[in-house]
Amino acid sequence: MTHGEARGADRRGAATRDRGPMSAREWRELVRILAEGPGWVATRTDDMEPARFSALVSALAATDRHQRLPLVESLLRGEQPVYSEPPSSEPPSTESVESWQEARAALCRRLEALGPEDWETLTSHPTRGALSLAEVVREWVDGELERRRRTARAVIER
Repeated sequence: MTHGEARGADRRGAATRDRGPMSAREWRELVRILAEGPGWVATRTDDMEPARFSALVSALAATDRHQRLPLVESLLRGEQPVYSEPPSSEPPSTESVESWQEARAALCRRLEALGPEDWETLTSHPTRGALSLAEVVREWVDGELERRRRTARAVIER
């Protein structure tokens, strides 16, 4: 097996598998979900305490602007950057919802322009080995949807 191209393993020791090839319809749907994220969060401003909301928006804007878009650009330049999830505690910043919307829109415009060859471009993960851009974007959307579920549960529990 080539160094850096192994699949990760779960805690039970079973090899993880990717979800198979990406279809154009799935790609469009993933990009759509990412694109609507800032708008969805913005409609929840009344459901969250202001400091928590501001911290969430700042962290998400910084992630899109300083990690996700640079990762995509680096991959498209033919580099193989190391992909890792953002740290759980970002330093405080003053990003606004509008700033996050701009950062997310730039990311989504870039993703919309990509095709099947681009989707299979590989990045490396420090513990899971090689991941295609398709798998990375799937993970971004999984995280987006999980954040929405947690927010909805928190609102219901209030």
